[in-house]
Amino acid sequence: MSNKTLLIYPACLYDGGWIRDDRNYQPQLLVLYSYLKQQGMDVEVLEIDQEIGRVKDSENLNIFYERVKKLLSQYSFDIVGISCYVSACYLSTVMIAKICKELNKTCQVVVGGYHATAVPQDFVTPEGLFDYIVKGEGEQALLEICQGIHSDGARFPRIIEGIPRSLNQGVELYWQGYKYTQQRITRPISFCLTRGCPFRCVYCTESTQNFKPREYPIDFALRDIKNAVEMTGAYCLRFDDPLFPLYSGWGQELLKALAREDFQIPILFMTRIDLLKESHLQVLERLNVSMFFGIETCSEKVLKIMRKAQDAKTYLRKIEENLSLINNRGIFSQLSLIFNHPGESDETVDETINFLWNVYSKLDCISSEFCSHEFSFFPGTMVSEKLEFFEKELGTVIKHKEWWKECGNQFLLSRDVIPSREASRKINWRSKFDHFLDSLDTLKSNPESWLFKLWLLSQRQAAESDVYAVS
Repeated sequence: MSNKTLLIYPACLYDGGWIRDDRNYQPQLLVLYSYLKQQGMDVEVLEIDQEIGRVKDSENLNIFYERVKKLLSQYSFDIVGISCYVSACYLSTVMIAKICKELNKTCQVVVGGYHATAVPQDFVTPEGLFDYIVKGEGEQALLEICQGIHSDGARFPRIIEGIPRSLNQGVELYWQGYKYTQQRITRPISFCLTRGCPFRCVYCTESTQNFKPREYPIDFALRDIKNAVEMTGAYCLRFDDPLFPLYSGWGQELLKALAREDFQIPILFMTRIDLLKESHLQVLERLNVSMFFGIETCSEKVLKIMRKAQDAKTYLRKIEENLSLINNRGIFSQLSLIFNHPGESDETVDETINFLWNVYSKLDCISSEFCSHEFSFFPGTMVSEKLEFFEKELGTVIKHKEWWKECGNQFLLSRDVIPSREASRKINWRSKFDHFLDSLDTLKSNPESWLFKLWLLSQRQAAESDVYAVS
């Protein structure tokens, strides 16, 4: 008899500012759901933040608990798969596992996601709430659990190493059956058409993963993209790959194929600016695109600490060259900067801002904007794995090394970091950067690129999901 499986995204407790998503579904849960459906499994999904919302403080924790328990009591399940995709979901993952065991003592609870991969020991609880902890890619492991392959009487919890999945047949998604995408409401949709990242930037959770980069075959990618747009009525397409390889033959081939299809829906993706050539940008003239570049810093010292580039001088030279190409072509882009990273100082902040001003002050017009934020400490990154080195060599102080277990504003706790010996406190980068942005406003902007941005914003606001705080 087939086990009845319930997949759950647990939402965040003590939500204090984590980025809200304008999608009305969790892409990783959709992939798991689709894979199990393809294999004939009896599976349902439940996204707690869509159903109930997020918790801002401990005052509403009991209300949240009771609402979740009432909701879960309406479902029957033999197996519960919880996606602890990010560390901010840890406390709610434990809470939901407890509720599931209260409602069904014999159910098996499986947890996966980035946090389970990074800190599997967090889910070894005295109460035995978790039966399986999946590290890495989870589709095949979850299928085997549903099939009873791992229920051989061994001691629980069992830690299962996920097997990186072949993408040779694509990952056909069941949009029409997924609970949160059934209604044709204009939304952005997401695809990960590649897996694995070839880079090891120390602040990223991909830095400690060792999965070989893989890509969809182009024909399957086109099939799934067109099917998704038809089924959902999406206003934009987002490639959520660890790093979309615009600079590769595969990336160029996919975008050229979309251009031949006269694909008009805006496409958003993140890529490496330092690997681009002018020839890579030509295909973008036939598409509506917005690129996201994780530049992170323009300080040679911090670039080396981040392991962002082997040769910091060459990296910065390529940034300058390609920012000129992108802005002169009027291609809309966002540039991400991380301040207060381990090793940061007032001097390195000034280096970053001075470099950017030197680049932008020479441009005829500007078609890019900045997304600046502070370094957040996460488990599963090279910073966390080699924290002793950062503490001894750089003087970095992480004040809340397990913030995801604390009852407080976890957004702020994760950023409570003194980056270096040169800094007796967090770097006051905000006022300096705001002054730079004010100066940037005096320069000429590309009108077409900003109209594109305004259009995206208007669509996003019109489609904003109703994710609220529990009260």
